[in-house]
Amino acid sequence: MNIWKKITKEFIEILEIWPVFRELRSNIELFFNVAKNCIRLNKVHQFTRESVGKKVIRAFHLTSELIGTYKLFNIGVRELAEM
Repeated sequence: MNIWKKITKEFIEILEIWPVFRELRSNIELFFNVAKNCIRLNKVHQFTRESVGKKVIRAFHLTSELIGTYKLFNIGVRELAEM
C-alpha cells in the first residue's frame, strides 16, 4: 500500500506541472512526425540494435536538417509533419 500511495502522490505532482510542458511535447511530436513521414523512419524493419541505431541516428540528423531548411523557406514544421 505504501508503494501505491507513493506512486499516486508522484503522479499528482506531475499532473500539476503537466501544462508547463505543452509546447515541448508538441515540438517533440512534430519532430517525430517529420521523421516518420519525410525521412520514412516508420519503415525501419531492421532487427539488430546496431542496425536500428545507425538508421535512427541518420534519420534524426536528417530530420533536424530538414526542419532547419524548411524554416529558411518559411514553411512551418506542422506543414512538414503532415507531408
